[in-house]
Amino acid sequence: MSCLGIEVFVRLERYGFYPRGGGIIHAHINPVERVRPFQGLTTETLLATGVPRKMYLTTVVANLPSSIAPRMLKRALACLDEYVEIEPEEEIFTKGGPGCMFGVKVPTEPVPTFLFALGEKGKPAEAVADEVVDQVRTFARTQPLGVDEHSADQLLLPLALADGSSQFRVSAISSHLLTNAAVIQIFLNRQISCDGDKGESGQVTVS
Repeated sequence: MSCLGIEVFVRLERYGFYPRGGGIIHAHINPVERVRPFQGLTTETLLATGVPRKMYLTTVVANLPSSIAPRMLKRALACLDEYVEIEPEEEIFTKGGPGCMFGVKVPTEPVPTFLFALGEKGKPAEAVADEVVDQVRTFARTQPLGVDEHSADQLLLPLALADGSSQFRVSAISSHLLTNAAVIQIFLNRQISCDGDKGESGQVTVS
């Protein structure tokens, strides 16, 4: 958001997981006179040089057995051993949930990429880790790199309010991205195009 001229300060107080929910997030968003367009992630510029060799692994477990966290970490570490540096961390909560999350932060520029998966009843901890490992490998194979599929559809609304056209690469064109683009164009006089096939990498233009 800072690339767009928007200052956002967020503090997570409590995790909430589907279906119970109950998460609490405090956000402070400063007023802004204009939202800047974004041209930072085209094929010739940022995120085009390859995946950083250092990654950060995060496990979150709320109101579930604490043994789940090390199981997710162990599985992911065994599968991601081709990367030079991996920094794991665990977060165990007795409030909120029940639920768990496993995520991998890749320190790409200008913004980090966060790939994650959520646990669910009957889903082994190792399966949650495997889901994220698959995302990391798919992301790493996408050249040139782009915004991850989780973040791409969330970028559309602020870019649709920006003062000018925007363009960025996306690692995978998701149904969320296509749906959000269709909904935004109903309410705003902006043209949003996704150049590429669903499930594949592509380029998004907001004009």
